[in-house]
Amino acid sequence: MAEIKRDETGDRLGPVHATRHGKRYRHYVSRRLLSGVGKDDATGWRLAASEIEPVVNAELCALPADEAAISGWVCALRSPAQMMPALAAARQFRADAPDQQRQRCGMISRVFARITLSPGCIRFEARPGHLLDKLLGGVVPSVGDGKPGGAENAPRRLLGTGRLC
Repeated sequence: MAEIKRDETGDRLGPVHATRHGKRYRHYVSRRLLSGVGKDDATGWRLAASEIEPVVNAELCALPADEAAISGWVCALRSPAQMMPALAAARQFRADAPDQQRQRCGMISRVFARITLSPGCIRFEARPGHLLDKLLGGVVPSVGDGKPGGAENAPRRLLGTGRLC
């Protein structure tokens, strides 16, 4: 998941950990803070994994709940004949979500092209085609040329979160 997390400057947020009194603490930190070059950069992020991971998991689970978006993505990227199977699979995904924690971890980097943190919000850029592949049980022929851009890399939505440090 770390490879898709960025801060507002485009700097990647990498995972780090520290152990104190036998307890392991995981964080995501802007790379410029780790390199030594921007060690005192006040714009860099230090974010507890326990703060960001539930938000990302919730957004992943919310994607299949947006039936209007799923319908639009099916029409734009797949065949309209796949509308009902995609919506049924999205409902099943939501029903199974509590039991799929391990599978969600692998899906995050496939379904989201980028997660950008900035003061006051988190921006999720979804890859709808990858979500539809998951829902429809594998790679399904796309409508159009399949190149990145357009709806495939469209921002999903903004969540107001404040600065989570």
